[in-house]
Amino acid sequence: LRERREDIPALVNFLAAKAATAMHKETPAVSDQAMALLRNHPFWGNIRELKAYIVDAVARCEFGVITENLIAERLTGRVAGKTGTAGDPTSLTGLFGGHFPTLEELMEYAVGEALAAAENNQSQASRLLGISRQALHKRLKKKSS
Repeated sequence: LRERREDIPALVNFLAAKAATAMHKETPAVSDQAMALLRNHPFWGNIRELKAYIVDAVARCEFGVITENLIAERLTGRVAGKTGTAGDPTSLTGLFGGHFPTLEELMEYAVGEALAAAENNQSQASRLLGISRQALHKRLKKKSS
């Protein structure tokens, strides 16, 4: 993606439509400002990183438009105007009771959120997470044992 920035708008629209279908939502429009932020982002994680941003934005978007704020919140890792303190429910420490979560805790949280968003449909949840259904099943089996 870093070398083919001209492909980003088409990929964003495709990924937004795919995510919206998986979530049983209308495909949102993407504001010009949001698209500009995405086009200027370095995308170290390449297409997987872009997909994660778009799935998150589709899940959180209201009024059928992915806005600059939705993208900026994901790029910075916090809600605009928030400082990310332990008492802030939108920060990682706020979500995890005042401590910075381990990677395992984050993964468990993400799996739970994806399953909730997909109404416990493991195939849909695995698509939201960007992993195979088998990988999700293995993670759930490991968690229950």
